[in-house]
Amino acid sequence: SAHFRLSEFKCHDENFYGYARIAPELIELLEEIRKEVGGAISVISGYRPPAYNAAIPGAAKNSYHIDGIAADIVTRMISYEKFYTICDRLTPHGGCGFYPGRWIHVDVRGFKARWKGA
Repeated sequence: SAHFRLSEFKCHDENFYGYARIAPELIELLEEIRKEVGGAISVISGYRPPAYNAAIPGAAKNSYHIDGIAADIVTRMISYEKFYTICDRLTPHGGCGFYPGRWIHVDVRGFKARWKGA
């Protein structure tokens, strides 16, 4: 896309796969969020192979990251509260998780889900 690179979505552990599985709908959502934020957002976790996901403490067993339809994102442009408000509004049929001071999780699961992490 215009603002995101494949490397942002790849698994962070080189012992796992060297590719990423990313849904085009997720990229479109991230571009919409970036536009609303008014500047850069970064993907800190995108695609996760099942074995890699299983090794992450607290990760959901059937995480949407495994299917390439989720991303954990950050920005320095605005507060996390405002960032979450934007993400929440732009994902009416997806997941949006608020992890205060850490990241916002967004996904395109096809139904609305909301939560607050620790």
